[in-house]
Amino acid sequence: MIKEKKEFKNLIPRLTKEEFVQLENNVLEEGIRDPLITWNGFIIDGHHRFELAKKHKLLFKIAEKQFKNENEVKLWMINNQKGRRNLTDFVKYELAQIKADILREIAKSNKMGRGKVLSTIDKTNVRDEVAKDLKWSTGKVAMADMVAKESDETIKEKLRKNEISINQVYKDIKKEKKNATRLEEARKAEKIKITNDLIDLRLGDFKNVLEDIPDGSVDLILTDPPYSYDFIKSWSELSEFAQRKLKPNGFCLAYSGQLYLPEVITRLSEHLDYYWTIGLFHKNGGNQLVNAVNVICEWKPILVFQNGKKQRKEVFIDTVYNNKGEKDLHEWQQGLQGISLLMSKFVKAGDVVVDPFSGGGTTIIAGLQNKCKVIAAEIEKEPYNLTKKRIKIWLQDKK
Repeated sequence: MIKEKKEFKNLIPRLTKEEFVQLENNVLEEGIRDPLITWNGFIIDGHHRFELAKKHKLLFKIAEKQFKNENEVKLWMINNQKGRRNLTDFVKYELAQIKADILREIAKSNKMGRGKVLSTIDKTNVRDEVAKDLKWSTGKVAMADMVAKESDETIKEKLRKNEISINQVYKDIKKEKKNATRLEEARKAEKIKITNDLIDLRLGDFKNVLEDIPDGSVDLILTDPPYSYDFIKSWSELSEFAQRKLKPNGFCLAYSGQLYLPEVITRLSEHLDYYWTIGLFHKNGGNQLVNAVNVICEWKPILVFQNGKKQRKEVFIDTVYNNKGEKDLHEWQQGLQGISLLMSKFVKAGDVVVDPFSGGGTTIIAGLQNKCKVIAAEIEKEPYNLTKKRIKIWLQDKK
């Protein structure tokens, strides 16, 4: 009598709904052509066919296989399914982990006379074993390890169904961990007070907290406003603010995304004069896929506007290079090297620089490097506190 063993039945994931319907149509049309494989009477291949046979009262054949024990059965089942089904990556990973566990168990029990094991499974790293079995890099296996460890069953089920990728879940986990670390660091930095004549960092909306800056007193505005269309009005507000606070012919330099660039330029032009565009490039990566237009973006525009257009006497090159991206303090944080070099083209020691969207405080550190007085505003408390910590560390390092 043919039997089902729960441990064997659950070892291999069920067919998807679509796959099961296709199999059902096939067996109804052609019958169950392939025999069910059994071991000691237990089905080890053909659980879905057996289910359909009972449902539709179909005939089937049985082929009995011989194995020494259940471990050998499970290894055969895993290898057999890997060769026959289009399994998702996460299912393949889970099966490879089960296989590695079984092989380690076999290795421990199959010792030879001199204490040497028949299998080399104990002599190698599990991650290496799984990578070799799946023909993956150890890096991809490490990603899957973290995903398997950190994800709940709901996410794992989506991974098994290929509704989400291992890579995406890994990125989400890393981002969540990074955000948690930032939040804790920000909490610790809340009590830090910055007492330096060159730095004036304020918490709040720039339209309110920077309003007391005397009109016509600022040498340079250097900032990186949010790129989302939800914040498109900010560009008009920046234009009006810059026109009032900048000295005559003073410059406003603003990093911008490219999706809404025409409207950004239009809004900045409401109170300022367009002067030029500087290209920011990352030497070591930093390219980004812009999904909305399917474009891999390799550069970022830095818009140069002036408070009353007048030709500069000094010449500047319209490219800036960063060695690497820096996102430790804010998800939109810009690299320090690029912003410091950019600032140096427009200021001299003692000038007043303003950043209405401080973010991770890169403009502030760049201002210190260029011996300028920096007044900055950040509306969110977390990056505001992290910036205080960053400034404190920088000042201590320079002592």
